[in-house]
Amino acid sequence: MLQLLTFGGPELVGGTLPGRRPLLLAAYLTVEGRQPRRRLAELFCEGNRDPLN
Repeated sequence: MLQLLTFGGPELVGGTLPGRRPLLLAAYLTVEGRQPRRRLAELFCEGNRDPLN
């Protein structure tokens, strides 16, 4: 079983993710629910002209 802890900083218990960005993405989706891919790219792919390519 995986637990996503967000109090005091994001932490995944019972599993691992490669880096901080996937952990933040998991936390965001847990709170906000399903989101369009383009919206996620805008939030998590800062600085890319077209983050979906």
